[in-house]
Amino acid sequence: MSAFNHVLVATDFGKPAEAAEELGIAFAERFGAKLTVLYVFSVPNAAYATGSYWQVDQLERQARKALDAKTKARITAQLGQT
Repeated sequence: MSAFNHVLVATDFGKPAEAAEELGIAFAERFGAKLTVLYVFSVPNAAYATGSYWQVDQLERQARKALDAKTKARITAQLGQT
């Protein structure tokens, strides 16, 4: 039985989050676990006070673009090592 079945990695795609991402990927690979990446952001307090909320669709597109870029870079790096 595997020690991990599912690994969750929270990220904001910033530099400090890269270590957590790499560790999550390593755990998922080692234990054959499913990997879920959760994009985390905070809404400024001013948005609540004024009633102007961020456009979730735009944030989702930005998160998907960042995740796609990281995934492509990782695959490219792995292909270069083989």
